[in-house]
Amino acid sequence: MRLGLYVSRHAGGRGGMATYSYALAEYLAGCAGSETELELVVYGDQEFFTHCPELVSSWHHLVIDSPSSDRPVSYRILPDYFGRRVGYLFDQLVLPYWLRRDNVDVVYGSANFTSIFSRLPKVVTIHDLFQGWPPVASRGSSASHLNSMCHEDSLSDSASRAGVAGTTLLSFRKALKKVFQYCYRLAFRWQARRAKVIADSPDAAKEIAERLGCRDVSTIPLGLDRVFSRYFEREESRQALFQGMKDWRERRGVPVGSVLVLASSDPRKNLSGIIATLKAKLPDAVTVVALDEKAAEKVRRSVPIFVEDQENYRLIKPLPREEVPFLFASARVLLLPTLAEGFGLPVVEALAAGTSVVAGDFPHLRDAVTLKGDKLSQRWFSCAAQNSDDIGRALSLALRATEPLMDETDYEFLKNKGAFCYPVRSMNEAAAAVLEICRTTACLDGVRRGASRGAR
Repeated sequence: MRLGLYVSRHAGGRGGMATYSYALAEYLAGCAGSETELELVVYGDQEFFTHCPELVSSWHHLVIDSPSSDRPVSYRILPDYFGRRVGYLFDQLVLPYWLRRDNVDVVYGSANFTSIFSRLPKVVTIHDLFQGWPPVASRGSSASHLNSMCHEDSLSDSASRAGVAGTTLLSFRKALKKVFQYCYRLAFRWQARRAKVIADSPDAAKEIAERLGCRDVSTIPLGLDRVFSRYFEREESRQALFQGMKDWRERRGVPVGSVLVLASSDPRKNLSGIIATLKAKLPDAVTVVALDEKAAEKVRRSVPIFVEDQENYRLIKPLPREEVPFLFASARVLLLPTLAEGFGLPVVEALAAGTSVVAGDFPHLRDAVTLKGDKLSQRWFSCAAQNSDDIGRALSLALRATEPLMDETDYEFLKNKGAFCYPVRSMNEAAAAVLEICRTTACLDGVRRGASRGAR
């Protein structure tokens, strides 16, 4: 079987979908290298290469832009069409051609989208319907107009500064955005009715079935990828995480026992609520990872102490994936009051590293962090993400319940902190389940085609 893996254009976003796509590609490439009946062709943009050199270098039989029958792993770089979002739609025009040329048997989309117009059997994992079906009623969220909320505010602010000509241009941009969203929604509905759909949580599967009319949606929960899970395999690797965390903190200058914030301009990530919480009651030390420059500028402008006191209040850029376990293990609390989540990998990863979390109450994540004989949810402090006062209440509870990591001298403190109690599932388990579904889908399609030819 030749499997076409479309990783879409999330690789450079460093979010959960990118993490899942990397882990999936790594697992499938390993299977293709060891199984004679499986070949893999990966379709993605240049970001996939630049942000994951270790993965790509491990593909010993890698062929770029020239898939052949005697090579188990190949990669096709999709060109950059005027930016990432427009690229989604243009991909749909070129993917059918490449899939046919590469003799792919079944195509799988790991990040919300697959090849819509191809006649091949299709499988797709839909993580959320935020852009596919606004307004959103995502799991654990009562925010129903997230798409328009951020966009309308930015348009009105820009229009007030730009004058009449600028207002006309912004109105055109707004109309163009609506056309794009309409096409995106049509594509979502189209693919959902023609592909085997996978969701990563039961409530996502329910939402997809209700909104898109899918009858059979499989649920395959995600888990920890190799970057995290390798620190929980043996006692020696756990100690390596502890020592590496101390060295990393000194090198990066991150304050001990700080509150960790992942700041993004994505309206779902609720940066305004986070800033309101910090302004109301500022913790002793805060580390903000600004996932984009717009978010960084908003933090500097709204909370000046990040400019005035850079010893205890750090604003840093996104880190390489290999450093994220040290970031989470070093934090006292992860403040993540998002209005809506896909699967919510940062919550699982932080809890696995022993860090308490302030987040909304997402039932599917509580299932994911239930352990053998233990519940990581004891370090989960729920809040109403729409209410900054309630976020502050939950943060105060988390800080009072969490001992500051000021005097750690040995490995035992990390064990007492509750680290190394990781979720039962891993990304490899999810990837294995996806591969089995792809094989079944390809077989069923072959049976149907054979029956159709026989009927003629």
